[in-house]
Amino acid sequence: MPRANRIATETAKGVRRVASTDGSGSFLITGLEPAPYDVSVQMTGFATEIRKGVAVAIGQTVTLDFQLKVSEVATAIEVSDVPPVVAVKKDFPGAYGHAGRNTS
Repeated sequence: MPRANRIATETAKGVRRVASTDGSGSFLITGLEPAPYDVSVQMTGFATEIRKGVAVAIGQTVTLDFQLKVSEVATAIEVSDVPPVVAVKKDFPGAYGHAGRNTS
């Protein structure tokens, strides 16, 4: 997936490294310490995919293939038959045509 964000999170320390994919969907994160990582892929319009416990060793290149699925969009609309509360202040100039004068 081109233009997707890849996130590698070291599971023990919670350290995150982020990389974006190139035009062909490939990405490279260098300098990772040897440890297990959770690797996720995020892209607008698609469901996030996560691979947990990906082991990375010194000098190792790890190849992961992801197949993102189109995410389903759900819209919730709440309708209420209760009118909104509106505060009306009657003692300001111009309220109800009084223009701040004593009309008595």
